[in-house]
Amino acid sequence: GLSTNGRPIFEYTIIPPKKRYWVPIVAAMVKPPKIVIFSGVHGAERMGHLGTISFISNLMNEWKNLDGYDKLRFGVEFVIVPVANPDGINNNTRGNANGVDLNRNFDADWSQEGSPDPADPFYYGSSVASETETKILAQIPTQHSDAILFIDHHQGNEAYFYWMGSETEQGRNLCLDVMNEMFIYHQKHVNPQDGNAVIDNMGRLSQNGAGTLARWIQKQGKQCVLYESAPSGHPAIGDSWLKARKLSAHGIFTICSKAYQKYLNSQTV
Repeated sequence: GLSTNGRPIFEYTIIPPKKRYWVPIVAAMVKPPKIVIFSGVHGAERMGHLGTISFISNLMNEWKNLDGYDKLRFGVEFVIVPVANPDGINNNTRGNANGVDLNRNFDADWSQEGSPDPADPFYYGSSVASETETKILAQIPTQHSDAILFIDHHQGNEAYFYWMGSETEQGRNLCLDVMNEMFIYHQKHVNPQDGNAVIDNMGRLSQNGAGTLARWIQKQGKQCVLYESAPSGHPAIGDSWLKARKLSAHGIFTICSKAYQKYLNSQTV
């Protein structure tokens, strides 16, 4: 669809090669699991949508060279909306062209968080789902009701290296697995000079706020996790856009890899 100011909101689908089958096998038996990824809901959070775009690039162009990407490229169907708020990204603002924080505008305990003040960056809008972008995004869980996981990717602006959130025990267990993996990745590849030093409070595991896209998706009975990656300039990264972008993409990769493995483990042999 189109944003408030008429900019296109694109959805990209990446489908692995199809498997041939004969009766009594049916299509559902050979269909790959589907993961849906959103980013750019907050326009000013650059590392969120840049990390998602980097993940797409790695998946399509570097799957031969980067460990684990081959399994995702040929085992998982992806639906990706990398720029959910194009007006906000164009204006470098948290909200959309109307100044509404889209991640407080969804019909999931709307108005319990955020602000009623249109001048506030956390303004939740004049009414629930008042914004064009909200209406478009809210349709996607129904359009892709067969997805095993939805991911809402943001850039964090807190002291944490990363933080994740889910409303369900299954989602929180996935988040915890990812956070443990990301901590190891950071120690090995980002700040290996720290040696055996233990860095406390790098990650935050929480729930999803009122009016958010993640809570809305879970309200529809779908599994969704929020992932917020750190920007460049964060103390755990240093002043490097390249490191921050790689870490952002690696976080998405780790979530998808862990979810895919859990899906495979759930299948009977």
